[in-house]
Amino acid sequence: MTTDKTHIDELIAKYLAGEALPDEAIELEDWRNASAANHDYVTEAEKTYRITHKLPAPKEVDTYALYAKVKAQIAVPPKQNARVIHLKNYFTPLRAFAAVLILGVGVMFTLYFTQHTHDNLSVYQSGNGVLKQKLADGTQVELKAHTKLELIGSNKRRFRLSGEATFNVIHNASDPFTIEAGGIQIKDIGTVFTVKAVSGSDSVRVFVTEGSVQMLSESDTIELHQQQEGLYIRHTHRLINLSEKGMNEDLKRVFHFSNTTLKEAIEMINSSYPEKISLTNRELEKCLITVDFNGQPIEVVVTILTETLGLSYDKIPSGYRIKGAACLP
Repeated sequence: MTTDKTHIDELIAKYLAGEALPDEAIELEDWRNASAANHDYVTEAEKTYRITHKLPAPKEVDTYALYAKVKAQIAVPPKQNARVIHLKNYFTPLRAFAAVLILGVGVMFTLYFTQHTHDNLSVYQSGNGVLKQKLADGTQVELKAHTKLELIGSNKRRFRLSGEATFNVIHNASDPFTIEAGGIQIKDIGTVFTVKAVSGSDSVRVFVTEGSVQMLSESDTIELHQQQEGLYIRHTHRLINLSEKGMNEDLKRVFHFSNTTLKEAIEMINSSYPEKISLTNRELEKCLITVDFNGQPIEVVVTILTETLGLSYDKIPSGYRIKGAACLP
C-alpha cells in the first residue's frame, strides 16, 4: 500500500470533487483504514472541504459494493491526470474563513436584492390560484384566480384591476387608495371591499365588507357603505347602488330562483317588466339559475342573468336578447 502523501492528496482531492474512479475510492478507503493517523488526516480534509463548499455531512457508502456494481456495467477508463492539491498547504484556516465570509456576503446580497425587488413590484398576477399580497403601503390584497393588478405611474396607491380582488386598505385621507377597473374608479374611504371586473364583462361589481367606498364614472358618483353592493353597467355608463331602498319598493319584481330553468325565470321576469327578454338559442332554456332579484331595473336583471351563466346579450328595440352556445356548469 502506498504511503506517498502527494499521491494520497491527489486521491483525496479527486474523491471530494466527485472525480475519483471506483478503484481509486477503494484505494483511498483502504489507506484511511490502515491507521488512526490516516483516518484523522482524511477526516480533517473532508471537514475543511465541507466548510469551504457548504456541503452537508457525507453519508456512509459501501465502496466495495459500489465498485462491484459499477465494474459489472462499464469498463474502467484509463486513469486521467489530475491537478494535485496539497490539502494541508491549501486549506489553511485563513483561506477557509475567507471562503465562508465571501459566501455569506453573497447570500445576504441575494436576499436583500430579492426583497428590494419584491417590495417594488408594479404588476401582480395570480395565475391559476389565489395570490395574497401585502402592498408597499401596507394594504393587504387577495387576488382571485386569473386576476391582474397593475400599479399606475409612481403613485403606490393607484392600481388598475382586471379580474376579482379583495382589498384591506390602510386608510390615508390625503392619499386615497384607488382602483381603476372597467372604465370606472373605486376610491377607498377607509374600508375592506371586493372588486369584480372580469375582462370582457359588461359590468363591474363592488361589495363593501367594512367602511365605505366611492364608485366614480365619467358622469356619476355613488357611495357604498358596509354590506352594500354597487354595480356599473358599461354599455349604459350607469352606476347603481343595489342596496338602495328604492330597489325593493316594487314587490312584483322580487324573485327568488333556486335551480330554476332559464325559460321559467325569463317568463316570470317578462310578466313584470315592459321590456322583454328573449333567447337566440333554445338550448339555453334548459340552463339552471340560482339568484335573487329585489326590484332591480331590467338592465341589471339581464346583466346578472348573463354573467351568472357565462352568456352575453344584445339590446334590441323590444328589450334584450340573450345569446350564447352553452351555460356555465
